[in-house]
Amino acid sequence: MGHFVPQKTVQVTHPDFPGEYIAIKAKFSLADRNRITGAMVALNDQRQMDVDMGAYFNLILELAITNWKLYARDPDTDEIVYEGEGDNKKPVEIPYKKEYIQDFDPDDPLIDEVMKKIAELNPTLLGSTTNT
Repeated sequence: MGHFVPQKTVQVTHPDFPGEYIAIKAKFSLADRNRITGAMVALNDQRQMDVDMGAYFNLILELAITNWKLYARDPDTDEIVYEGEGDNKKPVEIPYKKEYIQDFDPDDPLIDEVMKKIAELNPTLLGSTTNT
């Protein structure tokens, strides 16, 4: 094991969404972990610590997700939206933009798989910073 976190990514998929994936960092760096921990805790007006789990999970996704291949879906039917006709017909892809991450559906099975994979690849994220 080297001293630095390799800049590798992992593609997370789900069988309900063939052809789609979300790419995440294979491992968080020390700086990422510190930012995540810092986002979780803040001082309130009474100078007491408050825990903000929403900010914690949002930042985990923002730091972990590096790219994706996701298709646009009809909001009423959840069917993939296509462009073109005949042999030129292809799914409309949603461009990767960090600001879109906050709009993910928390009940989406692909997002659930992403969170599980992040936890699997970063087992010490919620605890010690040393591997035991």
